[in-house]
Amino acid sequence: EAPEWVFSANVDGTFSGSAIENGAMYSPAQLNRAATATLGLTVDLRADATAPLWSWENRGIVQYRTQWTQSTVPGTSGAFAEALDLLQLRSTGAWRGLRQDPSQWFVPDPYVELFVESEFTPIATRSWHWMLVRPTIGVRFPLLPMLELKVNGGFQIQALQPGADVEAGLGGVLTLSRWELLRVDARRVTVDGLLD
Repeated sequence: EAPEWVFSANVDGTFSGSAIENGAMYSPAQLNRAATATLGLTVDLRADATAPLWSWENRGIVQYRTQWTQSTVPGTSGAFAEALDLLQLRSTGAWRGLRQDPSQWFVPDPYVELFVESEFTPIATRSWHWMLVRPTIGVRFPLLPMLELKVNGGFQIQALQPGADVEAGLGGVLTLSRWELLRVDARRVTVDGLLD
């Protein structure tokens, strides 16, 4: 009867860049693009509890990417610009007591969910900090062991925007858990996704 907890963490750092040189034989230059460099970091944390009659899933994602672009003005150095700045938290509690048999995919699990999305720094064209809050209530159907469909209703609001309106609505989430496409010895190709 005690819940089983599963914790996981995934940290992914990326670096990419491009440098283009047009030889003297090209006039005008065939490629007119400045050199760039991109640094990024993605942190994905999960803490999930599963019991015979209920489950509680928590996921937090932090994504940040900055890009350096060479200046096209002679005598002026390049600069870094923020390209991605995202914080997300999704917490879902579900009741699994209606389904008597795990193969009954058509029997729903009622659930409540809280989704929060924010940023580290607001963009220059906006005077307020992005903080989207979306509580929902709905049902979910385990179509396959790795595929789940949620149908929900709720509302969302920009919590830190002055005079923000509450927006009610209906929605759905299709989640594909890690699915193994191919395995060769110790190497695997897997895919996962979330359509919200």
